[in-house]
Formats: sequence, C-alpha cells, structure tokens
Amino acid sequence: MVKTVFLFLLIIIFTSFVHPECFPEEVSYIKLVESRSLSESRYENELLIESLKNHLKCHPDKEVYYKLAVIYEYIGKHYLAGIAYKKAGKNNDYDRMQQIIISKKGAEKEKFKASADFEAAKYHKPYKTKKTAAMVFHITGPIAFATGLSLFIHDKAGGKNSLTAQYTLMFGGLSMIAGGTILNAHADEHLLLSNAYSSMSDDAGVDYGLTPDEYFASSGKRAGLYSGYSGKYMNRGLALIFISLPMIGFGIFSFFDTLNFLHEKHYEEDSNDSNSLDRSFEAFFSCLIQIAVFIPAISSIVIGARMMARGSKWGKQNTEPNLLTLNSIAPIIDPVSKTYGLALGFSF
Repeated sequence: MVKTVFLFLLIIIFTSFVHPECFPEEVSYIKLVESRSLSESRYENELLIESLKNHLKCHPDKEVYYKLAVIYEYIGKHYLAGIAYKKAGKNNDYDRMQQIIISKKGAEKEKFKASADFEAAKYHKPYKTKKTAAMVFHITGPIAFATGLSLFIHDKAGGKNSLTAQYTLMFGGLSMIAGGTILNAHADEHLLLSNAYSSMSDDAGVDYGLTPDEYFASSGKRAGLYSGYSGKYMNRGLALIFISLPMIGFGIFSFFDTLNFLHEKHYEEDSNDSNSLDRSFEAFFSCLIQIAVFIPAISSIVIGARMMARGSKWGKQNTEPNLLTLNSIAPIIDPVSKTYGLALGFSF
C-alpha cells in the first residue's frame, strides 16, 4: 500500500512538470492568433507575443512564426525576429536581420555588457552564501547523525540513553544533510548562470539590442546550460529521496520507542481516573510529536521528486535557438516600417 501511494505521488509530480496543456489546433488558432492584433501599446504587444508563442508551443505553424517575426522586427528585437523568420522559412528576411544586428553592434555592446555583468554578479552572491551554508550542513549533519546513531545502537544493546537525544540528533543530522543537498543544487545552478552571463557579451552573433535575459533564453544557451546540468540535478533529487528512507525508518522506531517508554514509566503507578486521564493526554501529545517527525521525510520525498521531474524536463529541452523559451519581453517600440504588419492584416 505504501509503495503504491509513493509511486502514485511520483507520477502526479512528474506529470505536472513534463506535459503541457494544448488546445486543438483550430481552437488554439482562433483563441490565441486571430483574436489579437499588433498595437502601438507595449502591453498589448506583450500579450500578442505570448499568445502566438503559446500557440506555437503546441502547433508549429510557419504562418504564425512569420507573424511573430514581423512583430519582433516592429519592436526592434532583430535577433528574435531573425529566429522567427528562419522558422518561417524566410531566409532572405533572416539574412536582413543579421545585417541589421552587425550594423549596430559597436554602439550597444558596452550597455549590453554592463547589464550582463550585473546579472552575473546577482547570481554569484547567492552562490557563495548557499555554498557556504551547504558545506556547514554537510559537515555538521553527518556528525550529528553519527552521534545520535551511536546512542541509538548503545540503547538497543542494553544501555540507557535519552530517547530525545537519540532521535533529535539523528533527525536533525539527516535534515541538515537533506538541506545541504538542496542548497548545493541551487548553488551550482547559480554558479553556472553567473559564468554564462559574465561571458555572454563575447558570444559570436549576439544581438546587443536585446537584454541579456532575452538573448540567453532565445539563443538556446539557457536550454543548453540546464540540459548539461540536468543529470547532476536529478541525482541530487534521487539522493533526497534516499535520505528520506532512514528518516521514515527511524520515525517508526521512535514512535514505538516512545510508547514503550511511556508504558514502562507508568507501569507501577496507580491507575485511578485522574492518573489515567493524565497518562492518556501524555500519550496523545507524544504521538502527535512523533507524527511531526515524518514532515522532513515527506518534504524530502516531494522536493526530491520535483527535482527529478524538473531535471528530466531540462534534459529534453531543445538547445537550438528558440523563441518559445522566452517568458516575457520588454520591448521598446522602434518601428522600422509598418509595411509588413499591414500586409498581414494587423491594425496600428
């Protein structure tokens, strides 16, 4: 029964991460493409771009890619426009975007580099903090667990040790190891991101008219970074699930040890109504505390499963230049011409 529930939980978590929701193509086109038009409003254009990308995630359509390219060119995002033109099979327009990018490189490089360096520093600071904390947890955790386990073994061999000391040290130690594993995973992710941003301005073919975030996502470099990191990230998720197993095992032991301790403590006491009520309350309160010790174990299972699902998703990403990985844009309206938009039936 426990195995069935555990597997069911993992399936639900994996499914929620891996499978996107898609409308049928005709419904998606009407809902996400036909219902919107190009505008002079920055906010309206953001909504339009997101709608087109949501359609393209499920239904790659050259006509819709072409519409997306026109919008990106209209707002001055020539690198993104070039990718969209290429997806639409418009190679001449793609070449035209590359010429525009080359012509404006010199003037905008310094501004782009400053933004990229700022992003690199933003990720490097939490990397150092989390890495230090993870190191402390991974040193202190095993020591605490080993101490608690020694007391546990000595107690089972006939010695007398405090149950509170045994289980507090073991659960605390395992929780610190789990916490250190999570912190390590995020610290390494921050380091990879920091290094990627710090070297971004020297990439060949970068469009300095984009923000570093836009270029990082659309160029496929973000997908490539996470794809390379996915295996290590999944292993840490699996490690969290394994760490939860001794937590569950010792949690069960602690439950019965506490009941046995209470039984021995009150075995020779008078069983009048007042004492019986006190003992019942003490047993109930103790059991409530014992149930709480399973919270770190369940948390480790859930977080570990989510990490494995996320890592699996990262490993399947397309690392080619891709417009659909952008969550949002910050367009600055810089219209080159309204000809393309009018030809497609957009209103201005």
